[in-house]
Amino acid sequence: MHLEVLATAWHAINTKSMFTAYYNPNLGRAPQFIIPYDQYMESLKNNYSIGMRFRMRFEGEEAPEQR
Repeated sequence: MHLEVLATAWHAINTKSMFTAYYNPNLGRAPQFIIPYDQYMESLKNNYSIGMRFRMRFEGEEAPEQR
């Protein structure tokens, strides 16, 4: 991601103003995920260690977990 895009988003968040984010998955070199800011901040409360296993729930998955 380009630095100027991040700087623009950071400024908008700090000034509580709106900004537009354009996402084109074909331009990315590595897989990336966009998640809501609140979800990201909530995830920082968890202590993850190297080698720890976890499951990611994807949007639209409504079926209960099966083993």
